[in-house]
Amino acid sequence: MMTVLSMKKLSFESILFYIVFMFTMCMKGNQLFYFFFQINCLSWSLILLSILICHLMIISNISFIFLIKKMNFTLWVFIMLASLTLVFMSSSLMLFYLFFEFSIIPIFFIICSMGANSERLESAMYMFFYTLTFSLPFFIHMLTLNHTKKNLDFFLYDFDYAVKLSLFFTFVSMLMFFVKIPSFFLHLWLPKAHVEAPVSGSMILAGLLLKLGAFGLYLYMSTVFYYMMFMNDLFFYWGVWGGLMASMSCLRQIDLKKMIAFMSIMHMGMVISALMTFLENSIYGAGFMMISHGLTSSSMFYFLNCFYERYFTRSLILVKGGVVLSPMLFFWASLICSSNIGIPPSMSFFSELTLIFSILEFYLNSWVVTFSLIFMSSVVTFYFLVSMFHGFSMSHSKSENLSVKESLINFTHMFPIYISFLLL
Repeated sequence: MMTVLSMKKLSFESILFYIVFMFTMCMKGNQLFYFFFQINCLSWSLILLSILICHLMIISNISFIFLIKKMNFTLWVFIMLASLTLVFMSSSLMLFYLFFEFSIIPIFFIICSMGANSERLESAMYMFFYTLTFSLPFFIHMLTLNHTKKNLDFFLYDFDYAVKLSLFFTFVSMLMFFVKIPSFFLHLWLPKAHVEAPVSGSMILAGLLLKLGAFGLYLYMSTVFYYMMFMNDLFFYWGVWGGLMASMSCLRQIDLKKMIAFMSIMHMGMVISALMTFLENSIYGAGFMMISHGLTSSSMFYFLNCFYERYFTRSLILVKGGVVLSPMLFFWASLICSSNIGIPPSMSFFSELTLIFSILEFYLNSWVVTFSLIFMSSVVTFYFLVSMFHGFSMSHSKSENLSVKESLINFTHMFPIYISFLLL
């Protein structure tokens, strides 16, 4: 009996020591390597973000766990968490590709099994086939790399000009990450998936799956660095102009979920352009943006679900007067929207400022498009907030304040964003 207890205590202490050791090493800027896995500060931060959002997903849909037909919900969430953790820790291109594509399967079944409308299968198939179409050229490109070097370690290809690659397959392989981010013109699956997904599906789509594309782009670009000179300007302008067009598309949306989805495309467009600059500041800015936007977009979908449970609609025409209906919800919505704009003190302020500096340092003449994108981001967010909480409602709704669970989830989303102001 004492032996079993001592072994459990020893294993718990060893795991705790390992976690603290990894966190300390990452904070020092070092990288840990173990066979096909590596961990650095960015991947460790994204793993912590994955753990946080997956647990908040379970808490937000806690009622589904007790239903017999929804028993597999928790299983899919933990499968998603495991696949995301392995993606962020992979140092081999093959392992990264396998877990990168496998992460689409849990969200596919979450949308199909928990979606409310009959179009949920169509939206899930949109997402599945967009990913499948652009992952096949990447697989061919990966086999070419393996044939050339006999190794698929990411760090063997960093800025390697000796690898002979096809320019066409290099271009198409980049589109796999652009679909996952997603960039404009390859984004059609995202609004449909958000509309049909439950609140937990929208939280993990916006909070984590969109970050897979940016993280993969960050790892992959150094392997094709010498081929990027032919297409760098194209991808750079694709990011900023795509974000600007996504912000204009927000103004014509009636469904509030679609509006938040286009806001995500707008912010991730800045990340694409910043990563194409190959500057050190752009890496920091993209990392800050992935963390801050993951928490902000996830919290936006959750407080929209709180609003939906009181109004029973997401139509921009019907939802009015929320400040009278629930003042506490208006308080959390104001904090979330201020973080979405990038108002200090928040992590979003540092991320957007760093991204703007890196974009303008790379190409100064893009200041018109960049500042137009920032301006439209603020306009769209204010339009979103004012449309929901001001005016007079003509719909039947029940006036009740937020529950303890809802306030706790909103607080857990916002606390890391604003407390990081003291650490950055």
